[in-house]
Amino acid sequence: MGIYPEQSLIEDAVTYQGDLQRGNHKNGKQGKKPLWLVSFGRFIAFGNWQEGSTYKMRLDGDPRPLTKVETTAIEQSIKANEVRREQMQLDARRHAINRLSAAGNADPLHAYLVAKGIDGERLAQEDNKLLVPITDCKGAIWSYQTIEPNGRKLFPKGAKKKGNFWAAGWDRSRFLVGEGVATMKAIRRATGATVIAAMDAGNLPVVAEIIHLRLPSIPLVICADDDQAGHVAAEKARELTGAQIVLPGSPI
Repeated sequence: MGIYPEQSLIEDAVTYQGDLQRGNHKNGKQGKKPLWLVSFGRFIAFGNWQEGSTYKMRLDGDPRPLTKVETTAIEQSIKANEVRREQMQLDARRHAINRLSAAGNADPLHAYLVAKGIDGERLAQEDNKLLVPITDCKGAIWSYQTIEPNGRKLFPKGAKKKGNFWAAGWDRSRFLVGEGVATMKAIRRATGATVIAAMDAGNLPVVAEIIHLRLPSIPLVICADDDQAGHVAAEKARELTGAQIVLPGSPI
């Protein structure tokens, strides 16, 4: 099983029965935490936030299929945690709206903006932190990303990211979709086009599909990051939307 959870994640889930845990799969890149896991007695359910996959298994490694009673118990636990997660997302959304409302405009001389050679369009600032508003396709705020002067980035705990994005521009001749805000800002500076940052590779195909379904007449161009995750995400987005893919250094 390619996304088997790392041992520490299983141990945390067993220790905190019924509480949702986040972490990495056994051989995955550390720090991304794409997996969720919850334990129920002798069983665990786990999956990947980005892929929407779900698995169930016994903690003792018993390969026998789960009984109907066992499966029902796990599914009830999953549903309860889904309700709790949705409430966390709503709480995080209220916090994001309040924080962004209280923040001022981004200082064009902020160290991160200067280092990247980009402007503060569609960014806010609180003290020395930039705030990147993350919205859904209707423009409703759901979250934000903080960027410190040294480039350190964080998302608030529990906030909804899947399917949401940062965007700038009003030109509807085409939409350019990529991962990071700085990359897409640089592309906007060079092209003047409407740009959309999905915030990470896993979210890029999801965002591209949502935009394509909502505005199918507007061509999409996927501005892929030049790494394996970026290539995989771009290809998936193309399969879902028929978008053109461009790599760094190629004409847009």
